[in-house]
Amino acid sequence: MPTARARNAGVEAAREHGARRVVLLDVDCAPLPGFLEAFDGSAERLGESAVLNAVVTYLPPERRLEGCSPDEAMPWVDPHPARPAPPSGRVVDESHRLPWSLAVGLELNVWDRIGGFDEAYVGYGAEDTDFGQRARTAGVSMAWVGGAHVVHQWHPSVMPPVHHLVDIVRNAGVYRERWGARPMEGWLAQFAASGYVVWSDASLELTDAGRAAAAQARS
Repeated sequence: MPTARARNAGVEAAREHGARRVVLLDVDCAPLPGFLEAFDGSAERLGESAVLNAVVTYLPPERRLEGCSPDEAMPWVDPHPARPAPPSGRVVDESHRLPWSLAVGLELNVWDRIGGFDEAYVGYGAEDTDFGQRARTAGVSMAWVGGAHVVHQWHPSVMPPVHHLVDIVRNAGVYRERWGARPMEGWLAQFAASGYVVWSDASLELTDAGRAAAAQARS
């Protein structure tokens, strides 16, 4: 999936239908009651000054939304500890390195200031970290909105994500060219420990073992 290009296309389609404010949700995410109201209230207060980030709960495998009403899912809220989770009605500003584009909202004027997602990022990884840096250089803050709850539905995954290894290495190189730093350092360190990449401050390359592992993971 060309994630950056797909998100840009979605926003432009919304614009053509008269939208002035958009919400981006990944396909494995679902909003809970009060989500849009919290985003709308914060957007009215912050206007063109911020990207609005939802409070995300990652559901365990035993909690499935099938056959469950949104209200019944509210007690499952357990925000991910790696991101801000302000109380309902509150907004906090945090680092531009923290956005998760799986659940964000913003005014189209803010989107235009940032310039959308950089389509040089192909496939998985780093496009949202880059988006945060683009927001920073445009003078747009990163806000987390209390009460804007989203649940990320469980699905099988591989950690570190070897099936995305090729994308991650390529996109990490693009990010370093843009911003002079490496994104996704935790995953890159795990890949290096497994012998899948050779990594230094100056270079990042796939090994033969990494190519083979990536091909096997995708098959």
